[in-house]
Amino acid sequence: MELLYRSSRHLSLSRKSFPQFAFSRPLLSSMVWILTGLFMLSLFPMIPAQAAGDPPQQCPSGWVWSSNKGKCVKKTSELLSDDDLYAAAYKLIEEKQYALARDLLYRIKDQHQPRVLNYIGYTTRKLGRIDDGIRYYKMALELDPDYVQARQYLGEGYLQKGAVGMAKEQLQEIAARCGADCEHYRTLAVQISNYQRKSAS
Repeated sequence: MELLYRSSRHLSLSRKSFPQFAFSRPLLSSMVWILTGLFMLSLFPMIPAQAAGDPPQQCPSGWVWSSNKGKCVKKTSELLSDDDLYAAAYKLIEEKQYALARDLLYRIKDQHQPRVLNYIGYTTRKLGRIDDGIRYYKMALELDPDYVQARQYLGEGYLQKGAVGMAKEQLQEIAARCGADCEHYRTLAVQISNYQRKSAS
């Protein structure tokens, strides 16, 4: 009898506890949805967000990346530093957009920089104005006679005019400053060799 009493009492307690379990079902349901969502998110690779201030792949046309502001601004903006304009011009030169690059180079406040004059000469020459380009190279070399990239480009300009002897003079000037293993020496030497080979054929 005592065993029967205990069993019936246990059954009664179990039935009383059932409503408590039913009351917690909404909470359990929410937990299931949360866990399911986390599992679904784990199936997709995380895409890293662009860090604040990082330059984009390319600003829209007419805009330049401002390192100070960490965003693209209009190319006429006073917020742009000389380095911002130079970096944007260099990228355009790599893309062979010489007119746009030269426009940015002209906007650089400090024009008395060999690197600036050199690339103004380069873009000008690429746009067909060889003599004007040569003039800018010479201006760059007046500021820094050891600026061998300007000497390479100057030699290329002379080749375009058919002045092989003057191109070779620049090749010798480059060799005196950075040797025959210098990239600028090798590049100009190959161009001189190719020019002479074509002239002889």
